[in-house]
Formats: sequence, structure tokens, C-alpha cells
Amino acid sequence: MIISKQKNRTCKHATNSSVRTFFTPLRADENALKLASKEVTFVYHTIVHSQSFNSMTCTSELIRKMFDKKKFTAARTKTRDIAVNVIAPYAVQLMKAELEKAKFVSILIDASNHKATKLVPVIVHYFSTTTGVKNKILEFSNLPGEFSIKL
Repeated sequence: MIISKQKNRTCKHATNSSVRTFFTPLRADENALKLASKEVTFVYHTIVHSQSFNSMTCTSELIRKMFDKKKFTAARTKTRDIAVNVIAPYAVQLMKAELEKAKFVSILIDASNHKATKLVPVIVHYFSTTTGVKNKILEFSNLPGEFSIKL
């Protein structure tokens, strides 16, 4: 009996208009989109110049102070998330489109040991009519242990 009264009260409070208006839906305005594009560009250049994600915490802080950009927050975690969840899928999509058009494709597989982990890159080598010969990493696997049987 007590539980059903609590459920009724909870349902009444959940349908109350003040609860629904408390949480506003996220809408990106022009300033938020500009900031997001700056952060993604920053992450792209981090990747292109082979900088570590750890260094981005300091660099992001420096940008905030030097250019008075209080909302610029592209530290290590956010930089990694943008790289892995935004830029990498887009790069894979572009590579797949190029591979579908390519007429000559070679796949290279190699394995090397790094301490107790076997690193296995799968590299694709192909010819594009617009840009010439390209080499790209198709997959990069980490296999714990040094046994080639797992390959």
C-alpha cells in the first residue's frame, strides 16, 4: 500500500510541468558551433603533428590564458574522445571510399613485439588516380603475450 502511494506521488511529480521545463534541450548556437569547430581543428593538428594527448591539457590551458578563450577546453580526455569518436570514423569512411575506387591494392601484415605485447598492424597500399600511391593503416591490433599462435 505504501509503495503504491509513493509510485502515485512520483508519477504526479514527474508529469509536473516544472520538472519538464527544468531540463532544457541542448541547442547549439553559433558561438557553440564556432567553439566546437576550433576544438576539432585543434585535435586534428594534434594528430597530424604526432603530439601526445597528455600534452593537450597544458596546451589547452595555454590557449585559454593567451587568447582569453575561457570556454576552450580540449584537454587530454576531450582530445582523445574527439580523435577516436569523430575524426577516426570519418577517416575510415574516406579510406573505404578510396579503396572502393582503387584498382590495385596490396595488404601488408607484420608483427613485432613490444615488451609482452605483440603489435600487429594491417597496412593497405593502393594507387589513387587523383593522389598517387598511398599507404594507410587499416587495422592495428595489440595481442597480449608473445605467442604467434594467437595470430
